[in-house]
Amino acid sequence: MTVHPTQITPATSRSGCGMISVLAVAILSLFIGIALGGGILAYVAPRNHDVAEALGFKKEKEEPVKKAVVGTKYGLVYPVEESLRIEGSLSKKEVSNVVVEKRYSLKKCYDTALKKSPKLTGEMFLQFRVAKTSGRALATIVRQSTIEDEALKACIIDQINTWKFPGKKDRDSSVKVDLLLVPISAS
Repeated sequence: MTVHPTQITPATSRSGCGMISVLAVAILSLFIGIALGGGILAYVAPRNHDVAEALGFKKEKEEPVKKAVVGTKYGLVYPVEESLRIEGSLSKKEVSNVVVEKRYSLKKCYDTALKKSPKLTGEMFLQFRVAKTSGRALATIVRQSTIEDEALKACIIDQINTWKFPGKKDRDSSVKVDLLLVPISAS
């Protein structure tokens, strides 16, 4: 069947998008393309000398990169409470309270060592005896260590040997504790 142009009804002539809709989508696509293209160029051109030169951007004088001033280092001495092992008459709570309170005396040793070696970090596995009557720490030894600084080890041993635990127990106690030493930057 052949359809003559005069026989087309308005309902059959409106199939598809209208001319205004097509024009609006085309204009919107153009603006989106320009915005994306400009955004990509704004990102790439300053980072890529060849692209900047091709686009006609002038190369600005590059200033030398300034090194960041590294702030003062200080040490964090963290007793790993999960590693705390006690044999004897002291309770875990009694030992933990003293170790946590006195760790700041160990921090002084570590801070001194960090002045010489700012990247000094590691773990120390310590063992010491606590006298039953005086409660004093005795015979502290470093059982294992990832830290090679002998002066730091000696300082920590000296500090632990000044610690006092609750005394008047029925027998001596043996304490094992792991310390984690980590440098922190103050900047």
